[in-house]
Amino acid sequence: VSFGASDPSLSDRVAFPYFFRTLQSFHGSALAISKLLKHFGWTWVGIIGLNEGDMADEPQVLTDYLSRDGICVEFTFNANRYLTHRTEGNRMDKIIRKSTTHIIIVCGKSIKAIAFVYCIHYLHMQDKTFILSPSASVIGITEKFTSAIYDDILIFEPYPVYPRETHEIIEFINRTDPSKDPNDTLLENIMWTVCKCLSKDPHKNKVYKSIFGTRYKECDGKEATECVSNIISSLLAALSPNVHLAVNIMSQAIHEMHTSLREQSPERDREAHRYQYQVNIPYLAVILKNTDIYLGKTTVYRFF
Repeated sequence: VSFGASDPSLSDRVAFPYFFRTLQSFHGSALAISKLLKHFGWTWVGIIGLNEGDMADEPQVLTDYLSRDGICVEFTFNANRYLTHRTEGNRMDKIIRKSTTHIIIVCGKSIKAIAFVYCIHYLHMQDKTFILSPSASVIGITEKFTSAIYDDILIFEPYPVYPRETHEIIEFINRTDPSKDPNDTLLENIMWTVCKCLSKDPHKNKVYKSIFGTRYKECDGKEATECVSNIISSLLAALSPNVHLAVNIMSQAIHEMHTSLREQSPERDREAHRYQYQVNIPYLAVILKNTDIYLGKTTVYRFF
């Protein structure tokens, strides 16, 4: 069960019969952005889509909602994955500079949005205001550097459905220490990525150096502790655990379906049942009404 896996090929039930992915609909975000623009009287905007896979339709969905509120779109720029970064940057720069709008909405993957913010910073586009949609926003990562290098950016923050410092997360954090489990290869890889700490495996270090060409260091006890502290801070600053939410929603939905079927047909209780691949939030909202999970009326989770 996955949250946000956007490759359309994963919907192939023959190739991936046991892979379920939950994707949050962009419609709720598009509605919120449209209402915000209408409130401030911003009726002439541009759209930049840093999208691929199932997220490729976000600019069109946003355009539809904007048109309902009388907001006109001057241009729509869709990133081309087959172009080099330089070519793509030049193409985007030319379109934005020629535009007359001062409001530009960015939607797409957050990792691409980070590169985009750096790009517009170096292009010195001081007369534009950029709005990052929830799909393009990572509070705790994007927020830190955008506030430092660029003032005219509005970031939409999704509502956290889980508290960040739960008992389970704190227990997990307390167990996360290289001294407690020196053979934890996952933590070793995270420390290699975040803090550039050398692995205990010399062959692995040699391969990484030849591929990435990055200098790594041997982290002593103090540096390792500081690295783990940075990882924990990033964990607590991140959004709610969406994968856990996806599994929780799906398991409760299946449980409720079984219960409903048993009530309707007690004699068929032992028979196998086939379920549709899509579940709508209004039904799940009834299931989850006694939990701490918040689900807006316009939000739809689809199960493929």
